[in-house]
Amino acid sequence: MRAELAIATRPEWAARGSGARRAPRARGETPPPPTATTSTPELSTTSPAPSAPPHAEAPSEAAAPLRHSARSAPHAVATPAVDRALNEQLARSEARLAESLAASACLKPARHHRAPRKPRAPPAGVRAAPPAKEAAVATRPSPLLESLAKCQEDSDKLMSALHTTFKSRYDRGDLLLEVRTKYLLVGTCDSRFAGVARFHHDEVVYRFEHPIHRQVEMHMRYADMLAVRTAWSGMNGSRTPELCFRIRNQLGYFSREYDSSNAAHELKIGFCREADMLQLQELAMPRIHALAAA
Repeated sequence: MRAELAIATRPEWAARGSGARRAPRARGETPPPPTATTSTPELSTTSPAPSAPPHAEAPSEAAAPLRHSARSAPHAVATPAVDRALNEQLARSEARLAESLAASACLKPARHHRAPRKPRAPPAGVRAAPPAKEAAVATRPSPLLESLAKCQEDSDKLMSALHTTFKSRYDRGDLLLEVRTKYLLVGTCDSRFAGVARFHHDEVVYRFEHPIHRQVEMHMRYADMLAVRTAWSGMNGSRTPELCFRIRNQLGYFSREYDSSNAAHELKIGFCREADMLQLQELAMPRIHALAAA
């Protein structure tokens, strides 16, 4: 209504906007003063203009469209009903949000309040084995480990049998005495072969370097020895302790120089020290005499 009043107080504006011409003003007539209007953020207040002269022109019907547009503006007037509707809608939204938060909090309990899981039940028709049997099955070795253990045992037995059948030249399990020697005399052979003599439980092994056959080992069994004795040799003006004996069988080496049927042919091992012969008499001679033939 106030907007309509403001528009109605200026008839010349209404007439100008509608295209109609203003009525002629009489000579000496003073124009009406302008209307003072003050506006606020919500409502517009218009101070009333002084009354028009009696001969002023009434507002024309051309101002009707302007009055309609001013009445239909959405921000012209703020009603309390709109405010109440907005407040109610906001309150309903806040209530729904609070309900949703409470429901989500109930669905997600705290971690430390979670109940422990129950053990999974076996499938239908399957019976659980007793704990004692499970422990026994767990401690039992696998078939692969059993086969490996059996192979290891068989290999140990095989190696033991090989060691028993083929004794190594470096085997010292049954060694009684090992001494270095000056020479070995065989029958009519004048050559002297210095080497090493090893006295075992059942034989003596003499190893020396031969000029033709290189390294030679002579294995002489105590059971094949005849006339075993220790003596001192005065050859070349020096006394050398010796072990003298005969072999009843033909020799593999020195077959031409030694004749087992000739009593004058014998073998002599010369020691480097008298202490070596004393050790021989203490450690090996009892065994040699026990096995040697009479």
